[in-house]
Amino acid sequence: MYLHIGMSTYIWSNRIVGIFNSELCKKSSSFREFLEEVKSVDNGLTLDEVKSFILTDSNVVYWSNVNCRTLRQRCRKGLPGNPGPQDPSEFT
Repeated sequence: MYLHIGMSTYIWSNRIVGIFNSELCKKSSSFREFLEEVKSVDNGLTLDEVKSFILTDSNVVYWSNVNCRTLRQRCRKGLPGNPGPQDPSEFT
């Protein structure tokens, strides 16, 4: 299943390692160092616009303008509230 993380971006939910609150992460110097080490997909957002960070098992951090609580609820509920395409070929 795909998870819609905002800004017309969908990622495989089974690849998600964690969803993190940006306000807590931005306060951590070790997290800022971590962001420099991994690939980040900012989706055109500035650090001030980010509400959550999504870490995947491929060490990619996606920036999202959707609250981390909302993303977690979408993951837990499955498809309801998460109308993302089910097949990668559906992406444009």
